[in-house]
Amino acid sequence: MNKKTIGWIVILAAILLPFNFVYVRMDVSSPSALLIGFLITLIMVVIGFALISQSSGKKS
Repeated sequence: MNKKTIGWIVILAAILLPFNFVYVRMDVSSPSALLIGFLITLIMVVIGFALISQSSGKKS
């Protein structure tokens, strides 16, 4: 697999993972759980977009 494919998988996982992580295994009423889920999503999306932009050959 190339970096672009991996990048999209990471972004998709980042979008789906916090829903499982926060809403199933943690108490939704606790703000810390939502914050952790949001931060994990944000970090994974940034990593995914970094991989995609690297594979397209653009230098930032």
